[in-house]
Amino acid sequence: MNADSALGYGGGAMAQASVTIADTPLGPPPQDLPLERPDFQIVPPAGLPIVAVVMALLTELKKPRPNPQVIERRLRPFIYSAGATGLMQVATFVIMTKLATA
Repeated sequence: MNADSALGYGGGAMAQASVTIADTPLGPPPQDLPLERPDFQIVPPAGLPIVAVVMALLTELKKPRPNPQVIERRLRPFIYSAGATGLMQVATFVIMTKLATA
């Protein structure tokens, strides 16, 4: 048994694969092709308030003497959303169990 087949490559088939780039044109892309926007966003618009709250929280935590009341006020929405997410997970588990045993 060789090393490639031990890794699950099927007897060395992957070790013998080669790629040629001789047919690939090199140089700048043609100017007549429009550039497409990506299908994703770095931060979706709904996430901007969350980013703002996190930035405010980090700013408060960088202070030499952070105010615990400010930190508590900033984290309260996150604690509520974590509780709601946990409640939804339990509800999903209960519903899926009922459906599976019905």
